[in-house]
Amino acid sequence: MNQDDKVKVFALKRFRDRPTRDDYENEKYVLKALAAIPHRHSVCFLSAWVGPDAQCILFPLAAGDLRGFLESGSPPSSPEPWVFEQMLAEDQLAKRVGFHHDLKPANILLFMGASDTSATWKICDFGSDAVEYLASDSSEDVYNRKASTGDPVYSAPEYIVDGKVFRPKDVWSLGCIFLEVFT
Repeated sequence: MNQDDKVKVFALKRFRDRPTRDDYENEKYVLKALAAIPHRHSVCFLSAWVGPDAQCILFPLAAGDLRGFLESGSPPSSPEPWVFEQMLAEDQLAKRVGFHHDLKPANILLFMGASDTSATWKICDFGSDAVEYLASDSSEDVYNRKASTGDPVYSAPEYIVDGKVFRPKDVWSLGCIFLEVFT
């Protein structure tokens, strides 16, 4: 079977009409902003459209999510090297600041590599996100005015005290996820 004969598999995310929520429009906006400067750890979308009874976004199909990976079977005696590679910071210059608000293992998809012995983690579910464009020398703090719908298990204590959603909340959540992977 050559490359052109391979079956392409996709995932469809459907948003039901809910007049009080703008998840579809917000997620589409964030995905378009992310597509401008792609990152290997952000899921890309293929298409978005509005149908008669729902709005839809089409994505490549993942092999699963990090939650399922962590819950499957007994943990290895030592993690595979590819797991650590997913946690390395990448130096990518950008003039935008973003917030996810709902980082948790279930919102990190696993896309299998060519050898099927490793996977790339990609963050998904951007319905609660915010993206702001700033000057590269800006020291401005950017807060999202929306209430967070994130999982309280992965939320930073400061959010409970201050009620503000900003970047340190995501850093805390990511630290919780890394700790869970290590344990």
